[in-house]
Amino acid sequence: MLQIEALREIILVKTGELPKSLTPKEVVGLIGYDVGQQKAYGYDSATLEESEQVNKHILDLLDNPQINAYLCKLLPADNYKVSNVTVLCAEEIKENIENGLPIFQFGYLPFAITKQHHGLFLHRSGKVFFGERDVFQEDSVSDDLTWRYYNVKTASWAEAKFDSASVAEILVTLSTDFDVLITDLLHERLGETIDKLNHQFAI
Repeated sequence: MLQIEALREIILVKTGELPKSLTPKEVVGLIGYDVGQQKAYGYDSATLEESEQVNKHILDLLDNPQINAYLCKLLPADNYKVSNVTVLCAEEIKENIENGLPIFQFGYLPFAITKQHHGLFLHRSGKVFFGERDVFQEDSVSDDLTWRYYNVKTASWAEAKFDSASVAEILVTLSTDFDVLITDLLHERLGETIDKLNHQFAI
């Protein structure tokens, strides 16, 4: 069972501020969009549809109890460093989404990055994945929905249809249990693992 309060205290030491206790609606407001406000400001229908889709993806993530606990109780006010990664605050997560993070639509949420800008991704299944930096880049996917990516498992470049199957090819499972992962991460137990993955993903 996730020891929420103990982890909140670690984040307090790292950032100087306890994470806020948030409702799911407040989480959506922080890393998603206020569609009502957009409508009031006269945003076009395409933008509104995109915003609603982003919010739906966030709500899908929040349906997972482990992810819900993290985003509602452990989301930091500021970035902080631990286990050789930078854990992202709400503003940074939102910035990644707004910049066109391609794999977000498949249920992957960036919550930490390494100094080489590789990512740690929460998945709506509760698993955690490590991904090569190109998954952050919208221009890695062409107009015909194909993409060119480095497949670390074969140590070669590949081109494929952009879908959940090809995304799975470029991600390494870091943990099948987010509660275990976040506990180990905050207790500085994953630095060596992260360094090995950074080396593995070096191109």
